[in-house]
Amino acid sequence: MPNKNNTPQNVTIHILKSNQFRVVHSDGAWGGLTPQGLLSIGFFSERHPIPQEVEYRLYPNGKLSDEQNRKGKTGIVRELEVNVVMSIDNARSLVSWIQSHIEKVDKNAQ
Repeated sequence: MPNKNNTPQNVTIHILKSNQFRVVHSDGAWGGLTPQGLLSIGFFSERHPIPQEVEYRLYPNGKLSDEQNRKGKTGIVRELEVNVVMSIDNARSLVSWIQSHIEKVDKNAQ
């Protein structure tokens, strides 16, 4: 914030975590532009489907056999974890920030 002499002053920015803050793993992203021209990015994780039912034989001694039958989805599940909506200017800043970290990793890998 400039003062009367138009010289910059220090300002403290406090970083707080909201009640909804969480760490998520991301294998990729899906999204595009909103009708208002904002960027919408959904981050997803990929995994095999969790079965709805699994069937085993139960022996008289109480032990279970190997899996006999499984019901549920097949293929791969892409589970959207979180969606972020931001302005194009903020998206450009994010791209720059990510690129600077990629360059650091590339430089350290040499």
